[in-house]
Amino acid sequence: MAALTGEPPWWLRDWLNGHLVLARRIDSPRFLRVETFSPRNVLHTFRLSGPDEVDIEFAAWLAEAYRVGAQEHLRRSSAGQTQDEKVQ
Repeated sequence: MAALTGEPPWWLRDWLNGHLVLARRIDSPRFLRVETFSPRNVLHTFRLSGPDEVDIEFAAWLAEAYRVGAQEHLRRSSAGQTQDEKVQ
């Protein structure tokens, strides 16, 4: 596939492309593209060029994406609110 896209094979790249699915939109220059698929499914595409780019802010987004993947943002509390309703 790399030959078809014009990108070098993964083992020769100096970066890592990836994406996070969050339950909210984050407008940050660190994201190359943000696509909303539904109100609670927002894809954030990123490119990391080095380990120093995985800072506290990025680590928090990773943890949030993990919780979204586990659908924790959809679970109701005893007060009847979902986790993402509490934040707002």
